[in-house]
Amino acid sequence: MGEAALGGGGALSALTVRGQEVIAFEDLQTEAIRRMELEDFLHGSWQPLDGESLVFVIATKGRAHARALDLMRAARVVGARVVAVAEEGDREVADRVDTVLEVPAVDELLSPFLNIIPLYLFAYYSSVERGHNPDCLRYLDPTYWEARRFIFPPGTH
Repeated sequence: MGEAALGGGGALSALTVRGQEVIAFEDLQTEAIRRMELEDFLHGSWQPLDGESLVFVIATKGRAHARALDLMRAARVVGARVVAVAEEGDREVADRVDTVLEVPAVDELLSPFLNIIPLYLFAYYSSVERGHNPDCLRYLDPTYWEARRFIFPPGTH
């Protein structure tokens, strides 16, 4: 399946930014990363999960916490690796994942600002690990810059 980044409630904005960072850092195609609302994923998109899958779940306390726990259980049963962003000391999450990235507890409305940090750092360092330079995006390459002129003609953007 590849990689899935999932969350509910306020987590969706953090997922969107995280997906864009991975795509930019690692020259991945958008289809390589499934970013979606947790409940939608649980209603069918989870079926391709297998032992080759890496699942990111934003599981901070809030409206989607219980369903995030359900997803983590299901992902582990089929052999997927699970990484979760969770509040410090959340044993329910820590006991169900391979890796937990802890963040301080904040109001759910503020959580996207905090949740994006570990996801951004993961994207950055996984890009470095793969030999990419995350500080030099692909579209800065002269060939891509020339192609960009056709997509956004001078004076249009």
